[in-house]
Amino acid sequence: MTSTGVRNNNPFNVKKPGSDVWVGTVAYDERGHVIFSDPAYGVRAVLRDLMNKEKAGLKCLYDIFERYAPISDTQGSIQGRPANDPQGYAEYVAGKMGVAPSETLDLFEGSTPTDWPKLCKMLKAMGRMENGSLWVIDNDVLNRGLIYFLTI
Repeated sequence: MTSTGVRNNNPFNVKKPGSDVWVGTVAYDERGHVIFSDPAYGVRAVLRDLMNKEKAGLKCLYDIFERYAPISDTQGSIQGRPANDPQGYAEYVAGKMGVAPSETLDLFEGSTPTDWPKLCKMLKAMGRMENGSLWVIDNDVLNRGLIYFLTI
């Protein structure tokens, strides 16, 4: 069975941003997740989302995941599933990054990533949380997503 993120070329299960449209969007699934034409657009979207969260003052993984995967939503946004666990999500990602979930992260300076290797670790961990512990995002997809982020 293919995960929602893989099926939608959206490895981070990014949802529609209000009335805006993410670059590379071709449609939306029944739960509001974006379907991208290429998974690199999903990388671009999550980078923009993380940058905006940091600009809003969310600088540690606990704060980021309280917004990214709020407890008010269910796992996979599927009715009847357990509530999201933002604390567990933050702790998982922190463990994969080698940081504390409460540590202040400065991932962007303006609209430029400050530490691409650290962001890659974060994105790889997030992708596994979203798509299953055996799933691995290709480095080429991450790098193309960064290029899209920086140029589009």
